[in-house]
Amino acid sequence: MGLYITLVVSTLYVASWMVLSATSKQDFMAEYYEHEKAKLESSELPAAEVEAKLEEMRYFGELYKNPAVKIGFTYMEILPVGLLVSLLCAAILKRRAPVGDARS
Repeated sequence: MGLYITLVVSTLYVASWMVLSATSKQDFMAEYYEHEKAKLESSELPAAEVEAKLEEMRYFGELYKNPAVKIGFTYMEILPVGLLVSLLCAAILKRRAPVGDARS
């Protein structure tokens, strides 16, 4: 049951993010890129390493324009946490056979 709840909630989260990102005037990836670029440029990393990281971010920014990739990335944000919580709760709440019951 917990896994179904996780799947439904994750799907609602992804759907709301897709609607929000499509209807808002904010370009999340461009803002994220600029923020990370400023952070990398102010770090003490070598220029070649900074440029390599920025190139990787540009690549993922282009990938993120594809709706299927955006859905996959968004599921990857929430689904693993939900699965972990569901499995942990299942383990904690697992029914145990009474002591002395031969069926266990």
